[in-house]
Amino acid sequence: MENQIDNDLKLALKSGDKFTLSVLRMLKSEIINESRKGSLHTLTDDEVLKVIKKGVKTRKDSIEEYKKYGKLDTVNELAKEVDILNKYLPQEMSEEEIASKIQRLSKRMDDLGSVNMRALEEYDEVLARETELNEKIETLTKERLQLLEKMGGYEQDKKEAFMKTYNNINDNFKEIFHKLSDGEGTLILQEPEAPFSGGLTIEAQPR
Repeated sequence: MENQIDNDLKLALKSGDKFTLSVLRMLKSEIINESRKGSLHTLTDDEVLKVIKKGVKTRKDSIEEYKKYGKLDTVNELAKEVDILNKYLPQEMSEEEIASKIQRLSKRMDDLGSVNMRALEEYDEVLARETELNEKIETLTKERLQLLEKMGGYEQDKKEAFMKTYNNINDNFKEIFHKLSDGEGTLILQEPEAPFSGGLTIEAQPR
């Protein structure tokens, strides 16, 4: 990451792009200051990204303040600085894109409830599909934590969707197990209050 910034700084110097040169020099200064905190060290890419994100946030906050006073020239200049810094940040999905993905995943989880399971082998396949979907949802949540915080009701919706699917599968499992063994069997969540934090066990009493 720092190498890319250094290369871009050299290109700006050679091309005479004074504005970009000024922004990148300021960024380099902020990176150097950050590397001197504690013991002197070279920043990792993640640490450099934090410096850049902090710079972007500071400028965006300033833009809002200058807008209040009608200082459009300063606003435009800060906006151009943000554009320069943004090219070093990973492209993030929009709220609409995340909401669409969540909706598709939730629909697939709901579809599991209508699976016609005729044997324990089919149950295993459904459970594997459910696990895969939960992993995708968990990954999506971690990668987009900041945006998902704005969608405060999502976690409760996800839990409700999971519990709906779990209850459907558990009912089918009880019925199938009873038919196959004339006994009693059920699926037990290790963490029923936080189902995504624990595992799933089978409690069976065949006859």
